[in-house]
Formats: sequence, structure tokens, C-alpha cells
Amino acid sequence: MLDEAGRPIQGKSFLSSFTWGYGRVLAGALAELAEFPVVEQKLRLDLEKMLISQTNDGDTQPLNSFVINTALDWLVRIINFPRNMISLNAYAVRVPILRKSAEVPEPELLNSFFIEDLARVRSAFRQQDVGQALSAYVLGRTRQPRQDVVPSKPLIEATLVPSRTPFSRWPGPGRHPLVLMQQVAVNHAVEELRVSGLVGVNGPPGTGKTTLLRDVVANVLLERAVAMAKFNKPVDAFKFRARMELGQGFVKLYDLDEGLLGHEIVVASSNNKAIENVSREIPSAHAVADDLDPPLRYFASIADCLAANGQVTSTRKGATWGLVAAALGNASNRYAFTQAFWWHKDWGLRHYLQAIAEGWSAQSTQNGNTFPPVVAVD
Repeated sequence: MLDEAGRPIQGKSFLSSFTWGYGRVLAGALAELAEFPVVEQKLRLDLEKMLISQTNDGDTQPLNSFVINTALDWLVRIINFPRNMISLNAYAVRVPILRKSAEVPEPELLNSFFIEDLARVRSAFRQQDVGQALSAYVLGRTRQPRQDVVPSKPLIEATLVPSRTPFSRWPGPGRHPLVLMQQVAVNHAVEELRVSGLVGVNGPPGTGKTTLLRDVVANVLLERAVAMAKFNKPVDAFKFRARMELGQGFVKLYDLDEGLLGHEIVVASSNNKAIENVSREIPSAHAVADDLDPPLRYFASIADCLAANGQVTSTRKGATWGLVAAALGNASNRYAFTQAFWWHKDWGLRHYLQAIAEGWSAQSTQNGNTFPPVVAVD
């Protein structure tokens, strides 16, 4: 990856796993294919040493044909690729990228999403540091034999007993309850994942998997509320760790109580658009009943701003009920989130925190408490 002046950017070099793997296959070294994530790190560092050079003033120099050809010859030799299969005709394409973000853009998809994850799994098994869910998934071992739920009335009855039914549910439009097998799946998931585990719910499109997920979200929100209610005052949830200098002043770092951790949900898939739809749908005002009294409002102005990607002209008040989910993932989504969530001049969260801090400062003279400005979480 180069900047607008043709200078290589540190840490933005990428190698094709296919090209490297093809060279290993031709060399008969099939056992080395799984080592690509480790080999890639060293190759990228060595490659950047050849591509990146600096002037006496410390400025990075633009690439030229000599540097490119030298690096290409070295790379072809290292990956053991046949010379007669390589075209050495170098050319350059200038692609202007107009963006507001200072963040370097991500390249087009070059390798599999799963290479690094599979390498981590392989390493975890080698070191015998594998969790229960991953072990059960990879080895196909379950704690109990599989049971066909549909024809087993006793099993369904045991799953739907009141003691296994969550105390909360999603207040969807019309307040319609889940159908039988949706409720079975929710009850089973909540019980199975109470500590750790892995639960799979399969169903064709339109069968209510997202509706089912909302009730799981509702249960997580309730558990988090119960954990928060154990503190008499908000400051009790923070433990002072250290003081850090910042410019001319300093900030205090605090640890968040472990009881408030573990109530998060990450929605991930190989289909980015489907996940983005779910992330945007859950906070939508159309996702909850319109007869709630009082209506649901949880940082809704910030959520409205996020729904419009921070665009003032398209921000519609009441588009969302609350700040409960966000579409992240790629660099542009993350940038849009930070700009709308924190930096927006009218709806940024910093306005809320400033108001809280000012109110807290007025009370601190009476009880000696201070508002924790920064939270450090391991």
C-alpha cells in the first residue's frame, strides 16, 4: 500500500497465500502449508526492509522500478516460484481515494478470512490450551448424546418449564410471543451458555432466527441490569489503578468491576451485509412495540445520529429507541461510528459525560467522590 506520493506505508504490505502455497506444493513441501501465518510475518518484514528507505532527513522515499524489480526477484526466489510462470513487466496504476478518514484503507480481499483463526486453533491444540466450546466443536464431542427434539414431547416440556424460561423477552411490535420451537431454542441457549459452551440454531431464511436472537439480547440486558443493581453508587463499580500524564495534565485510570464484564454480544458472519442489517435493525424504533408507556429511550439521540451515519441533514428523531448496537467491522464503519458516537458536535456522547461530570463535581464537594474520566479494561 502506497500513499499519494508513491511512498510505501509501514505495516501495509500483503502477500498472497495462494502464491506462496503453490510454491510449497511444487517443492513437495505440503506439510509446510499450515505455517503460512508465521512465515508471512517474516516475509512481510523482510519485504518492507527492501521497499522502505529513508532520506537523511528521515523521510520515506517513493518506490522506483529498481527497488520493485529487486524486491520481486528476491520474493520469487524465496517462495520457490518457477521463473517461467512469472511476468516481470512492472506497471503502476494510480487510484485516487477520496475520503475524510485519515485511516489507511484496507486492500481488496487477498487471502481467506480464516487463515489466522485456523492457525490460532492449531496452536491452541498443540499447547493443550483449548476451551470447552472449541474442543467440542473441533473434536465432535458433546457432553450428552444428541436428541431429536421435535418428536420428544417430554424433552420439550422439560425445556419449557418456568424455571428455565428467561424473566425477560423482547417487546416486539404487537407483543407477539415466540412460537414453540423458538422458545425452546432460547431456553436451551440461555441454560447452555450460562457459563460457557456452544449452541447452534439452524433455520431457513424467514423462519425467525433474528426474532429469536432479540430474546437472547433481552436476557443479556436483564443480566447486565442485575449486575449493575448490585452497586449502591456508580463509582463503586470502578477501582482506581493509576494516574497517567496527558499533555499538560493527567487522567486517572480505573478498572471496571468484573461483574459488569461478559454481557456483550458480537454478531459475526461471512455475509457482512446480513450482519450490518441485524446491527441496524435491533436499535430501530420499528423493532419494538409502539404502545410502551413510557416509550423506550436509551441514549436515543446518539442512536438516531448513528443510524444516519452522523449526517445532520438525514438524522431523523425517533428513528431508533436506543443505543444498543452498532455496525462496525470494516474501517469505514468504524470511522463513521467514532465520528457520530463521540465527536458529533450536537449528539456526541461526550456532551452527556460532560453534563454528568459537571453535576458530579457539584456533589463531590459534599461527599468527596470524583467522577472516573477513563476506564481501563484488561
